[in-house]
Amino acid sequence: MIGVEPYLEALDAGADVIIAGRSCDDALFAAYPIWKGMDWGYSLHMGKCIECGPLVADPPLQRESVMGTVLDDGFLVEPMHPGMRCTVASVAGHTLYERMDPYTQAGPGGELDLTEVSYAPVDSRIVKVIGSTWVPANEYRVKVEGSGRVGACRMIIFALRDPEAIAHVDDIIADIRSEVCRVVGDGDWQIHFSVFGRDAILGAREPKRRAVAHEIAVLAEAIAGDEAQAIQIAKLIKYGSLRAHYGGRFGKGGGAALPHDEVLSPQQDSYRWTIDHLVTLTDPMECCRVEMDEVGR
Repeated sequence: MIGVEPYLEALDAGADVIIAGRSCDDALFAAYPIWKGMDWGYSLHMGKCIECGPLVADPPLQRESVMGTVLDDGFLVEPMHPGMRCTVASVAGHTLYERMDPYTQAGPGGELDLTEVSYAPVDSRIVKVIGSTWVPANEYRVKVEGSGRVGACRMIIFALRDPEAIAHVDDIIADIRSEVCRVVGDGDWQIHFSVFGRDAILGAREPKRRAVAHEIAVLAEAIAGDEAQAIQIAKLIKYGSLRAHYGGRFGKGGGAALPHDEVLSPQQDSYRWTIDHLVTLTDPMECCRVEMDEVGR
């Protein structure tokens, strides 16, 4: 994930349009004002604020534009659509977006220090931000990311409202998994269950896992080497949800409700992280190259 330096080199070479590879989002917007001699801290914080476009404004109308303007003593954030406005809450809120630490944001070559930042309205639609500071690091590091295909992915959703079924949802899941193993046998396949209404978001970290819900939904992801087997497993999960065995069940049905009778097919297969690493460089340009083309002449 490159920083601003490759953009600066392309701009120095006279580029009118830059098509980049994997990049830090804020660097996309910070490069131009930095190239024009503006402050790194204000430029990168401005880039962070406008990286997701309308999410920094209220309401966040999709596919609309916002503008960041870097000044000598701060920067402005302004929406382009007349029905949107930037507020102190919306701009400060987006500064915290996708952040583990509210006061610092690491990037290639340094760290953005936000401990002294303040936000103030310029008018009803524009916010001014001051106090952002760029702190250079002793080492220049970039993040390297990569993913690898796990397999074809198909999904099925079933819901439970019967209190006995909800109390035995783990038994139902175990019974479904056992039946898939019996029919499909050993192989390179996986099933992942997410129980919404219990712990689907936080998993093992959920502090209220034992709280009783009056209804829950179970999302099952079937992953296999090929599409046909993923569909087969997803269908077995569907049938298993209707026929699962668990304590306290009186009828033959498993008590599940199916909002979608058919197997759901995501647009892409299942992937996993294969690389997630920080690499130290001796030069910011060590990980990339800049090539120039003339178009339309």
